[in-house]
Amino acid sequence: MTNTYTVPSVNAAVNVTCTVTGTTTYTVTLTVNKDGGAFESHGKTFTLRQGVASYTGTGANGTVTFSGVPNGTYDIFDGVTDTGLNVTVNAGAASAALNYYTLNFSVIDDGDASGSTIIATYGGAPVGEETVVLGGKTLFITAIGAGASIYTYSWSGITTGTATDGQYMVGSVNAKVEVTCTVTGTKLYSVSLIVSMDGAALVSGKTFTLRQDGVTKYTGMLMMGGTVLFLDVAKGVYQLYDGNTDTGIQTDVINADVPEVLEYYTISYYVTDKGDAYGSTITATYNGSPIISGTKVIGGKELVITVMGEGATVYEYVWSGSASGTSASYTTTVNDGVNAICTVTGTKLYSVSITVNLDGTTLAPGKTFTLRKDGVTMYTGTAVDGIISFTNVVNDVYQLFDGETDTGLTVTADGTSSNPDLKYFTIRYSVVDAGMASGSKISATYGGAAINSGTVVIGGKQLIVTVTAAGAPAYTYAWSGMAYGTTNQYTLNSVNATVNVTCTVTGTEAGGGGGGFPVMIIVGIIAAVAAAGAAVWFFLLRKR
Repeated sequence: MTNTYTVPSVNAAVNVTCTVTGTTTYTVTLTVNKDGGAFESHGKTFTLRQGVASYTGTGANGTVTFSGVPNGTYDIFDGVTDTGLNVTVNAGAASAALNYYTLNFSVIDDGDASGSTIIATYGGAPVGEETVVLGGKTLFITAIGAGASIYTYSWSGITTGTATDGQYMVGSVNAKVEVTCTVTGTKLYSVSLIVSMDGAALVSGKTFTLRQDGVTKYTGMLMMGGTVLFLDVAKGVYQLYDGNTDTGIQTDVINADVPEVLEYYTISYYVTDKGDAYGSTITATYNGSPIISGTKVIGGKELVITVMGEGATVYEYVWSGSASGTSASYTTTVNDGVNAICTVTGTKLYSVSITVNLDGTTLAPGKTFTLRKDGVTMYTGTAVDGIISFTNVVNDVYQLFDGETDTGLTVTADGTSSNPDLKYFTIRYSVVDAGMASGSKISATYGGAAINSGTVVIGGKQLIVTVTAAGAPAYTYAWSGMAYGTTNQYTLNSVNATVNVTCTVTGTEAGGGGGGFPVMIIVGIIAAVAAAGAAVWFFLLRKR
């Protein structure tokens, strides 16, 4: 019913009565807030609705007034949207409040991330950035990483909600929301490893890992064809391990897939003895660590193989196989398989001592002795305290020389043979004239060579002492000292002691008699020289 009655066309008497029934109304005040303060210049139209009844509020800022509102409960509308809130008028003025909040959200790329996006829903409906919403509903904000392989999410700002990886949720918005999600992207790459053994593909038996600071990050398995593949590898610097062994290969993953090559080689080494060598040993180190023959190593590092000769005194080393050289060790950088063989030729060296004396006593120092082989001097020694010493003598038979004189002694160096002593003796000889002898001479040879009285000789040779008498027709000889005999010659087949002999030569007249009678020899010479020739007669007169 309205307060106006209308008759379109009066054609009879009109007698109407209007009974007016009055209704009491009240004022409703609506406070509109934004982010905790008055919502200035909100530009919104608010209405109170109950069934078909509707009341429109006035006021542009944070306070909206509704006039002439009767008793009842009314829904509050923001434009055509039910806010979900109501106000009750009960015989007096009433009030209500609406709280609006700003939703600010953004995304920042970091690392390898590029072009990441962010979306949000409020109360189940999509909302954009810088949206103002009525509080009380659930907000979901989701960051979506882009440009990389894997992502991490970090939320910051006014965070009143809960962040889980790339999603941020506020169960009931009751404050301003202002959050930023930093998306850190990481690109992932592959590392392909080709493994070979002595130039051929390694087909099984090993597990390889990529580690950082000793911590395993990625594991790869050896596949057919000698290939190991590591997938989804993040950028970084890694050490390649074979099981728990550091291969020494550093893998730098930067901005691309990485190929690597790992080459294993077999290290074999042997020692063979020759000559006097016996039980020689051989050892090896690779990159400073000991290894045994047959070890398989990763190439590129230093190998040192060392041989220790045994069983002799001096050694010669000859390397063969894949090695070469003549020293006791072989060093190389391994870039292929190694098969090194060392032949050790050992020579035993001995000390040779020869006792030397003169006339049965120690020989005074000063002489130089040599051991010679085929006339070539091999070793030199001197006599000290009656001993000639030669050291480091090779097993052989030598001639002993005194200076340039062959002593005639043969010296054997074998560690077991006893060598003869070297004995020097002084040869002294003299002649004494007696009777009619005068001017007799004496001489000697030793080993066939003439020597003077007082000569020092090496024993063992023949001595012949000969007297040449003079001054008389006839002579007798008497030897003294160590000699004996009645001829003009004394012979000692082998000198083995000091020789000091004297020969007394007695000169007599020619002839002689027995029984103690003197013998007189008279020689008469009659000569006749003629123009035609000459003749000489000799007469021998002997008295009986």
